[in-house]
Amino acid sequence: TVVAPASVNMASFVLTARTVVAPASASIREFDLAAKTAVVENSVNTRSCVHSVRIVAAQVFVSTRKFVLVAESVEDQASASIISGDLAARSAQNKSSVNTRRFVPNARSAQQRLSQYR
Repeated sequence: TVVAPASVNMASFVLTARTVVAPASASIREFDLAAKTAVVENSVNTRSCVHSVRIVAAQVFVSTRKFVLVAESVEDQASASIISGDLAARSAQNKSSVNTRRFVPNARSAQQRLSQYR
């Protein structure tokens, strides 16, 4: 009679213990799944973040390249303008020296004529 209630108590204790362990293991499994899901989501976020960073880097590279091309174009235009300006200045100088050369003989002849009248 003493054994039976003791064994019943033991059996109910074992059942209670198992019931406690089962939800605990279920919670551990759920936690493990949640942790795995979080890791997967995080890696997806990391991948999308890396992808976004690559896109931004590519856009920055393209923008930089465009800027460099524009700067080179502006530099080329500026150097072309300097060259054409230099050529124009030289041409003006040449014309001026031609005019000066033409003026000098005219001035001499005018001076000679003036001296004749004197």
